[in-house]
Amino acid sequence: MSGVVSVDEEKLEVIRHIARFLNQFVSKDPERPRYSYIDRLSAPYNQEIVLVTMQEALREARSADYWIPTEDVVENFLKLCSEDLRYATITSALALTYRKGEEKRGD
Repeated sequence: MSGVVSVDEEKLEVIRHIARFLNQFVSKDPERPRYSYIDRLSAPYNQEIVLVTMQEALREARSADYWIPTEDVVENFLKLCSEDLRYATITSALALTYRKGEEKRGD
C-alpha cells in the first residue's frame, strides 16, 4: 500500500454512490441521526468490517425504504476496499458532506 490512494473518475463515482447511500442514515431523520455505519467505515481494521457494515446498512435500508445503490456499485465498492481500506475512509468522509435531499440522487 503506497502513501497515496488513487481515485480516478470511475472509482470516485462508486464512492459517491455509496457515500450518498450512507448519508441517508444521518439525513433522513435529523432528530435521530445514525452515524454507526459511517463511523465503522471511517477506519476499518479489515475487509470483514467493511463487508459486515455494508450488509447491515443494506438490510436496514431495505426495511426503511431508503434508496439502495445497484448491485454493481456495491460489488465495486467492496472490491475497492479489498484493494485498499482507505477507500472506505474516503467514502465515510464524503458521506458526511451531503445535505438533506442530495442523498436521493444516485448520480
